[in-house]
Amino acid sequence: MTGNAADRGQGAADRTDRAAVSAEAVRNRPGATGSIRGSIPLILARLREIEGLSPATKSNLLWLAKSLLEYLVRVAGDRWVNVTQQMTDAWCDGNWADPETGRRPGRSLLLKKQRRWAARRVVRAAIAAGQLPSDNAMAGLADTSRKRRRPAGVGDDDPGHIELTIELWCPRDEQSRAAAPLLGIARDWVTHTGPPSGSAATAWLRIVTDALLWSDGELGTTDPDFVLHPRNVEEFTMDPARGWSDGRRAQARTVLRRVGRAVCPQLWPEGPRPIGAIDAVVPYSPVDDFLFREAALMAGRKLRCERLWLTSATLGAGLRGIEAFRLGPRDVVELDAGRLGIKVQRDRQRIVPIRERYTALVVEARDLCGSDRFFEGDNPAAPSSLATRLTVQGLGRLQIQRARATFVCAHINAGTPLDVLHEIAGPITGAYLHQMLARCTGPVDPVQAANRGLGP
Repeated sequence: MTGNAADRGQGAADRTDRAAVSAEAVRNRPGATGSIRGSIPLILARLREIEGLSPATKSNLLWLAKSLLEYLVRVAGDRWVNVTQQMTDAWCDGNWADPETGRRPGRSLLLKKQRRWAARRVVRAAIAAGQLPSDNAMAGLADTSRKRRRPAGVGDDDPGHIELTIELWCPRDEQSRAAAPLLGIARDWVTHTGPPSGSAATAWLRIVTDALLWSDGELGTTDPDFVLHPRNVEEFTMDPARGWSDGRRAQARTVLRRVGRAVCPQLWPEGPRPIGAIDAVVPYSPVDDFLFREAALMAGRKLRCERLWLTSATLGAGLRGIEAFRLGPRDVVELDAGRLGIKVQRDRQRIVPIRERYTALVVEARDLCGSDRFFEGDNPAAPSSLATRLTVQGLGRLQIQRARATFVCAHINAGTPLDVLHEIAGPITGAYLHQMLARCTGPVDPVQAANRGLGP
């Protein structure tokens, strides 16, 4: 009896141990108690099974999915039941920082769209794998009921489907309200162009609407002769403030050129265009010049050192953006009569005198600079991005090309010899000089011109 009792006691202890181990296994089993970290391998495996994605797109999806899941592990205590819509929205909008590096993700519209696209894929995979309850607050991301699906047997290139797509399309981002008055124009232009499929129509409508919004804000018009003008198409697609990739810019340029040839054929003639002199940009007037200088000096704005330097380097010295980006305080040199100049090294070294009214701006920028370069980052597009912040009401943002033209015209008006101007401003073509002469002060009186020409 004693042995049997001991055996029974040992058996009960073994069963208790096995029950504890079994309970622990159940707790650690993915999805049993809604563990997010335990679900990661299964969700990633589901995402790898998605068909129709290129290798690069699938790799990007897996990277974004892992980022989202690790983020939810931190903020939701590793439990799906604690996940809220606000958490996922914060991740999609980039309102978080990497715990190891402290870096914050990009917050352009394109990156936000990519993260939201990945979040929907992750939620669908989690629901399909049984890891996420269908009544969880996050499950709403997987709802695709808003998307209109084609009827069975209707192809994407069906004319009726394309027409209905154009008629019903509407942007779903924060620009929807601003774009509402322009949708009729965008639909007319895309219909006139004739997209080959419904998906192409959707992409074209999005690009044309963006171009109309830009033109309405920057140019104050939605006239096709202005929106679809080749020069404006190039300025819109290359605007650094949009944060587009090179591929996205190329796609927008291609679409707008195609729409332009259909809507405004006179602006886009078929066949090779004749080679001629490119029209130079219009320089800023003295009043505009003063307003931009005062805008750069205003207090309470960020990046004051870079802002003062960019204004001085462009309007005050006629430098190109890439030239201003590479320079630092050591490149500012003293000239005669207390004036300052800038040493510029491109194909060869030259010294550019700073216009007198911009001397104080350069001195303050040099005093504020705490490194060997005025622009501390490594992005060569930083001057163009900063120029979009230098705005004057009624004039818009600072345009570096117009600033250079202003510098050249200031020297022409001051009587700087042409060989000297060619040296300090860099190579200037005869066609550019001819156009700048037409932009300078009023015509010279014939008698005065004859007397001033008696020098030789």
